[in-house]
Amino acid sequence: MKNSSDVVKEYPLSGDGVVRVYKPFGNEKYIAVVEQHGRYPEAGKTARNHGRSEFSVIISGTFEYCVDGVQTTLKEKDHILVGDGQRYSIEGNGKALVFVTDREGGATLIE
Repeated sequence: MKNSSDVVKEYPLSGDGVVRVYKPFGNEKYIAVVEQHGRYPEAGKTARNHGRSEFSVIISGTFEYCVDGVQTTLKEKDHILVGDGQRYSIEGNGKALVFVTDREGGATLIE
């Protein structure tokens, strides 16, 4: 992750944000740097991990995570695990480092 050419995928995030994916460990274990400003996913929807676990560390800002109906406020240096099968939403402004572990076919579904 020395420079922007190390990014293997970049895509916009709902709520005026961006996700940059780095795969220094291969396709099943990788890192995403998330810059978020607003809610993910959009209002009225939730995300659900399918074959995927995400361990997030807050780099800057403040976030409200709702995981399986439990609300948690996170700020710089706090962390959270969203495991396989869990439903979640995130609202906030800042940056997070996300360590992702996928089984074959792992994905985040928006429901």
